[in-house]
Amino acid sequence: MSQNKHINVTLGKNCRIDPDCDLENVTCGDDVVINSGVQLKNVVIGNNSKISRHVTLYALSPEDPVTVGYNVWIGPG
Repeated sequence: MSQNKHINVTLGKNCRIDPDCDLENVTCGDDVVINSGVQLKNVVIGNNSKISRHVTLYALSPEDPVTVGYNVWIGPG
């Protein structure tokens, strides 16, 4: 995936998404934070979750996405 691509991204309320990330087929709940260098493809993120810098989550199919629960913090790298 190339840097700074945002394709088919749905955001809930009060989300903070760093512009230096690569998102494709991503759905975010409310109050989600995604930091720089993150690469996500086919991912659903629950409310109040945070993804730190340089994390990659990838599912092969949008019909079977990676699901991040509510109130989850994924650390750097």
